[in-house]
Amino acid sequence: MMRYFITVGLLFTCLFSWTQSVKKAITDSLLSTAQQYFAAFRYDSALYYYEKVLHEYRKADDKRNIATTLKGIGDAFYYQKQYNAALSALEEAIKIWKQLGAAKEIAVVQTSLGAIYMDQGNHAASRDILRQAIHTFTNLDDKNALLTAYLNLGTNDSRDGNYPMAIENYLASLKMAEALGNKKMMAYNYLNLSAANLHINELDRALENLRKSLSISGEIGDKPAMAISHLNMSLVLKSQHKFTEARRQLALAIPIFEELKDYSSLQAAQMNLGRIYEEEGDDEKALATYLAADEMMNSNATLPWLKVGNYQYIASMYNKLQQPSKARPWLEKALAIAKELNSDVVYADVYQNLSVADSLAGNYERALYNYKQHIVYKEKVFNEKNIKKAATLELQYINERKADSVKFVHQQQQLALQKEMQLASLRHEYETKQARAKSEAERQKLQQEETLKRQAIATEFKMAQLRSEQEQAQLLAHQQKQEAANKIKIQSEKNLRNLSLAGLLLIAVVGGLLFHQNQVRRKTNTTLLTLNNELDEANKIKTKFFGILSHDLRGPIVNLINFLHLQKEMPDIFDKEREAHHQKQLTESAENLLETMEAMLLWSKSQMERFAPQQKTIPVQDLFEFLQKQFHQPNINFQFHNPGQLVVRSDEDYLKTIMYNLTSNAVKALANTKNPQIVWKSHTNGNKVELSITDNGPGVHEEQLEALYNENAVVSTRHGLGLHLIRDLAKAINCRVHYQSGIEKGSVFQIIM
Repeated sequence: MMRYFITVGLLFTCLFSWTQSVKKAITDSLLSTAQQYFAAFRYDSALYYYEKVLHEYRKADDKRNIATTLKGIGDAFYYQKQYNAALSALEEAIKIWKQLGAAKEIAVVQTSLGAIYMDQGNHAASRDILRQAIHTFTNLDDKNALLTAYLNLGTNDSRDGNYPMAIENYLASLKMAEALGNKKMMAYNYLNLSAANLHINELDRALENLRKSLSISGEIGDKPAMAISHLNMSLVLKSQHKFTEARRQLALAIPIFEELKDYSSLQAAQMNLGRIYEEEGDDEKALATYLAADEMMNSNATLPWLKVGNYQYIASMYNKLQQPSKARPWLEKALAIAKELNSDVVYADVYQNLSVADSLAGNYERALYNYKQHIVYKEKVFNEKNIKKAATLELQYINERKADSVKFVHQQQQLALQKEMQLASLRHEYETKQARAKSEAERQKLQQEETLKRQAIATEFKMAQLRSEQEQAQLLAHQQKQEAANKIKIQSEKNLRNLSLAGLLLIAVVGGLLFHQNQVRRKTNTTLLTLNNELDEANKIKTKFFGILSHDLRGPIVNLINFLHLQKEMPDIFDKEREAHHQKQLTESAENLLETMEAMLLWSKSQMERFAPQQKTIPVQDLFEFLQKQFHQPNINFQFHNPGQLVVRSDEDYLKTIMYNLTSNAVKALANTKNPQIVWKSHTNGNKVELSITDNGPGVHEEQLEALYNENAVVSTRHGLGLHLIRDLAKAINCRVHYQSGIEKGSVFQIIM
């Protein structure tokens, strides 16, 4: 019986052990699935499986796998810009690795933490923790981990405005990636090098690096690198004023960002589109695009350095549009973020824009202070020697690498050739001696001599190789020493330059303000001169017009007064028939006079500065119904055709007045026409709406048409006041009135909107 219980116990133990093994295998498989989703940029799915795996590893108290899973969770949150959640996971992971004493794993997590601190704008913390990781990886000789850490450190330096140091770190990472054949990291290093090239205006080099990045990322199917390459290429092409190509690159990048739900990059693409509009001179559209980017940033998580950049673009546009009061609130928000980031680059740009805004607002004292601040921060990040060094450092690295590599390979080839020639000569010598040998003992002795000489040749070749490698090492040490000397020289020159900055600063600021005041004064004087000329010309034209108008108004009034005096003093001078005829003429004259006065008043009102059109959407059918109510001539056949039930965007009163005058002119023209007919039609022509009126009258005289097209035309109320009014009203609402003769007879006037 005891044996039975022991057997059953063993069976249960084996079964439990087997169950635990199966459960761990399933959990490990889920971890692999999460990692595969992460590699495919499907971070939501990766997080789902990581969290399921983490739950199982916590139950099993498997600390190593808990820490590994937390690292994956932190990275997935990081790529979704959820920094607080990422930090929480990574800090727990690093705590576990410290308990386990795993130096390499600690450094790996530190690399991820450095990237998060950098995106949050804490460049100092990012730099410190990345250097700790680099120190660990260097001691462990882990080049795969080193190249990632150097890449992140370069990005940190680039965002801090230290482009020479950024390029050095990118090149260090690139060199290791090439040696290891790590194509993904090669693509990202070329991508980051292009960004540094762009900042120092090395546009051709930037494009060359972007093409390399795009080629490699396309080969390995790395969508984020491909999309960012397209985005950065649009930035370079915009700087080269190739705006159509820049837009095409954005169109390639945006769908990938949307697929990856990379909202920060989408915001950057929107900002770049605004920059393109700005370069093209469409300031209003550029401002609208930047404001749209700001709305996008308010709806989604945004990197601080991206947000502060957009604030400055918006403020800069308001400054360009001479609206400094609207620029300042955006700059104050930018300054608040600059303080959080503690970035000299951002400080320099914000203070420059603040100086411009204050100068435009007339606050020159505050403008002077802000300009001084701009100079101080600009000097921290700008040094001509550094700029030149950064521009040539990459080329120098490539050339030196090629030259050293060629020299070393050539030396090795020469040594190998010498060795082969010596061995061949030796072999030939002893083959001859062996053939002449007379005994076996002599042949063995010759063979031993040959072996010893072969060993001597091999030893000599090995020593030559070591001497060549020592020369390479000495050359590298000399280059590093020269590089250190150059850095000391650059710093010395920078210190000397700082000593002269205080004296030059005030001169530069005062000179800048005086120049700006002079430019503003010249611009104002030019504007006033133009306005005076326009006003003088307008007064001349209106003087002529009102001179003619007063003459044409005076005539009918004088005739009316004379007739009334004559009727009063000599009531019997006319018989009833002639009196009725004169009464009819006077009535018509008075009606014409009233119509002329109404037209004159409406025209003069349209010339007033504050009498502005009010745009709104108007159905064409409403306009036609208005005309039907105004004209009740039973002898004229009125027709209105509006097949598409069209609408127009204009000022209703202006448009009705134009149409009323055109209809009134047509009615008058048909006074002596048999079967008179007036037809109004509406139709579209491309993206424009055309309204036309056609009559079968005698047509329009050329003298009358001059008032429609020529603003300087001298016209009278009898020949063109109506067309003069139509012309000015049409100009006010941005439409065009065109005349053409009818197919057989009559007139056609078209209103094109």
